Amino acid sequence: MDSRTINILSICSGGGGLDIGVHLACEGARTVCYVEREAFAIEILASAMEADALDDAPVWTDLHTFDGKPWRGVVDILIGGIPCQPHSVAGQQRGADDERDLWPDAARIISEVRPAVVFLENVPGIMGYYHERIGRDLSGMGYQTEEGLFSASEVGASHQRQRFFILGHRYGRQGV
Repeated sequence: MDSRTINILSICSGGGGLDIGVHLACEGARTVCYVEREAFAIEILASAMEADALDDAPVWTDLHTFDGKPWRGVVDILIGGIPCQPHSVAGQQRGADDERDLWPDAARIISEVRPAVVFLENVPGIMGYYHERIGRDLSGMGYQTEEGLFSASEVGASHQRQRFFILGHRYGRQGV
């Protein structure tokens, strides 16, 4: 990978954990905007930015109103973890019928931004929804996807905590 800056748009950012992981994996990565609505998570992001643990960048507080069009040509990678409640086995598993399902807004933003790479994470319960909708939507937008279910113990943690990851590359684009 070259040494140029790789600009990241982080949606449903939470406390920035996915951002930290991507920064560790991608030399030159820089988050240019966070989208997060939960006040406690925004406080964590702000504290981490002040401590230089995360990139200093604006925080947009509503995914529904975020306009991705100005970010087209600026953002190389879109990352995020859309809310898991519609898909979690701990919840009602209503998927697309749950008002907390933010995939339609995430898909809209991906379509507006058209980043070279999309990297998403969620609970294992989203796998069916991925095969029914998310994967098809990404393919329709020109992304080839790979997915995998990984546990925290696979990277040395003492617990299992599984996560489903989706990596999408725009057709004809190899890396960023």
